[in-house]
Amino acid sequence: MKSKKTLVILSVLLILLIGGASVLYNKLGDKVESQQLAAQTSQTSSDSSSGNSSEQSAEKIVAPDFTVYDIDGNPVHLSDFKGKPVVLNFWASWCGPCKM
Repeated sequence: MKSKKTLVILSVLLILLIGGASVLYNKLGDKVESQQLAAQTSQTSSDSSSGNSSEQSAEKIVAPDFTVYDIDGNPVHLSDFKGKPVVLNFWASWCGPCKM
């Protein structure tokens, strides 16, 4: 009987923790916009580097454009997603979980 009470109490605490985190994320997430984050990131990186920090912050590193083919054989270019976040997942033929 005691283990059931403990399980119920832990479940309620977990639900409250997740709910509270969700509320905080929604309230605080609206205050920070992506432009502010980008400005903070570039400012931090220029502060930590030495030398020509103004030249380095103005210079952007652009990924080279490449072409891959989707499951239907249609070509997809990296440049098609310019200005959008892109997640690349590289895997190897010898990787067991990748094969699954």
